[in-house]
Amino acid sequence: MDAVDVFIENRSCLDMDIYQLWLDGEIVEEICRLPFLTVQLDDTPSSKQILASYVADQVRTFHLLEKWLHSPAELADQPVFQLTDSCRTYLLEKCVLTRGKNLALTELSPLTRWLYTTWVERV
Repeated sequence: MDAVDVFIENRSCLDMDIYQLWLDGEIVEEICRLPFLTVQLDDTPSSKQILASYVADQVRTFHLLEKWLHSPAELADQPVFQLTDSCRTYLLEKCVLTRGKNLALTELSPLTRWLYTTWVERV
């Protein structure tokens, strides 16, 4: 009898506002208190728990992605997260602009390398 391997996954849903805050070093508790996230919440414990769970999930995802953000060549081939090309590019560009000094410049795309040399090295 032949064996068949099946792999099912969903496209990753990333909140880019929370991503930027994570890059800036914010922690879950601080992010949950920001007005742009809390303005539409009911003032109930359950809605605050849902928000905290959502933010914690996003931050956990970014921590898992971090090893590939420091090795851009491997980000495209990693099997864990389904990301569009535009999402990968955005993640890398934001990471380079925020934490650029820690990335291997030779592994970056020409556009991202240009962003690094134009903006990050001026800081």
